Amino acid sequence: EIFGEAFPIDTFVANMVVDAHARAQRPGDAVRWLGKMVAMRLQPDEVSFNSVLNAFAQVGQAEEAAKWLDSMAVAGVMPSRISFNTLMHAFSKAGKLEEVSTLMEKMRASGIAPDAITHMAAIDACAKVGDADGAVEAFNSME
Repeated sequence: EIFGEAFPIDTFVANMVVDAHARAQRPGDAVRWLGKMVAMRLQPDEVSFNSVLNAFAQVGQAEEAAKWLDSMAVAGVMPSRISFNTLMHAFSKAGKLEEVSTLMEKMRASGIAPDAITHMAAIDACAKVGDADGAVEAFNSME
């Protein structure tokens, strides 16, 4: 109950709590809330998983975030452009160009077209490792 009124708890409301933990940079709590959603028989959706991805990305744990991208598919939730871009940005910040390239390929293989944010992550990853030619190539590949 909130303020003495019964309030239905659904996936939308639970996602708000998962996202609050993500924004507070508390990925462990975001994961726990995802588990609570399942325990309450609520179906985590793309927003649920993207919030967990973002939580790990914000604290520099790109590899852990990548595990959650795989968990989405296992749960029957298809990753979106936002999912891929969030993860690519996390790897880009860490200067992990190979992972960014792999994710872009995986994104395309999933039928999701890269957007400007995708290409900016690739350009940034190239810049972080001193690959100016790669940055130009990523820029030129923008559609």
